[in-house]
Amino acid sequence: MNYELHCELITREGLKSLGITYSNTHFLRLEAKGRFPKRIYLSRARVAWIEREIKAWLAERAVHRAPPPPLDFDHFHRGAPQHG
Repeated sequence: MNYELHCELITREGLKSLGITYSNTHFLRLEAKGRFPKRIYLSRARVAWIEREIKAWLAERAVHRAPPPPLDFDHFHRGAPQHG
């Protein structure tokens, strides 16, 4: 088995600071399906993830994200109060 001797870890709080706010159950489902990096158990009640794996996961999503929908300029004018 290949163990990494030096790596930065990120906790659930760190995931939240990156905007990853899934529930524990959802994290477990994604991990089981291979769709999110697997956690490391630091103790029975404490887990963390390898930071570079999380950043790679985010980068992959950024590359495959859909383009934003086109702006609806009429929407902005419809709701604007009329002056005069």
